[in-house]
Amino acid sequence: KDIETNIRRFQMAKFDQLIDAFRRLIQAHEYIVFLGVGNSGEIAKYGARFFSNVGYYATAITDPDYPPILRGLSKHLIIVISESGETFSVIKKVKTLKEHNSKIVLLTNFSSSTLTSLADLTINYHCTHVAVPHSFNLTSAIPVIYIIERVGYELYNMDKRILEAI
Repeated sequence: KDIETNIRRFQMAKFDQLIDAFRRLIQAHEYIVFLGVGNSGEIAKYGARFFSNVGYYATAITDPDYPPILRGLSKHLIIVISESGETFSVIKKVKTLKEHNSKIVLLTNFSSSTLTSLADLTINYHCTHVAVPHSFNLTSAIPVIYIIERVGYELYNMDKRILEAI
């Protein structure tokens, strides 16, 4: 049911505007860094690889203790993947990156969170949060993958048209 609801949301003009804003931010930056831990870290690695395949330099930080990027941040776009938007180590890293003028895009399940307040652009999906004992998260990642792939394919198709016009 969550997936069906998201499919309807993904077809709305407001969502198209968010995707367009996300695409424009990517095009305006030379380096893309995906940031996430746990399940979100695995999605961050996928996102970095997908964008690299499309032709945009991207990497992933999945270790919250990884030293922060402190040079040339005006050319870096940080794409944060966080289901809850409340992971302490990710919040700490994003605050450091914001202090150094990084642009932050957040892909999250919740429309109101600490990370939402720090992001320049937030794209929410709404899936039922599912967790089992010991904090194992089973919340669907399909909407996040869709967002990453949709933006990636839009970038690819735009670049393809530009290259064909030359």
